[in-house]
Amino acid sequence: MVKTGLKSISARFWKKVVKVRGCWIWAGARYVRGYGKFTVLKKEHRAHRMSWELTNGEIPDGLCVCHTCDNPACVNPKHLFLGTHADNMTDMKNKGRRKGIGTGEANGRSKLTKENVAAIRSSSENNSAAGRRYGVSHSVIRNVRLGNSWKELVCHCNSLQTQDLNDS
Repeated sequence: MVKTGLKSISARFWKKVVKVRGCWIWAGARYVRGYGKFTVLKKEHRAHRMSWELTNGEIPDGLCVCHTCDNPACVNPKHLFLGTHADNMTDMKNKGRRKGIGTGEANGRSKLTKENVAAIRSSSENNSAAGRRYGVSHSVIRNVRLGNSWKELVCHCNSLQTQDLNDS
């Protein structure tokens, strides 16, 4: 955050906040997904991050400012907490906010079915050949066999032979 003119930055920032019960809503410009946008010296900042910094100080490197209220427009410092990206993704998943991001066959971009995954895991065919058969890359096949993808299906991946895992 810019230290120059902190009082004027703070006053300008808080003028763009509507304090309603619970959430304090950012009334200024917003990004596409609803997060507030605040500009300081021609540099854009996310409003919730600016709120955190104005209230609590600098955000340590590698940490995100997360919302307890799950409202991207909220800048109430009491609704914000620091966490890693992994913490934020876990919070999102635990609160059921992964709407539209399905796993397995529920993912609209998936080319494989549960039946395909079971067949791939039990097959001794090399990754490249299996990839051609199912219309995916050899690395997709490798990740299925290693249990890195399609984790929701029980995988006895440790018992699989790891031959050809690095073929191209």
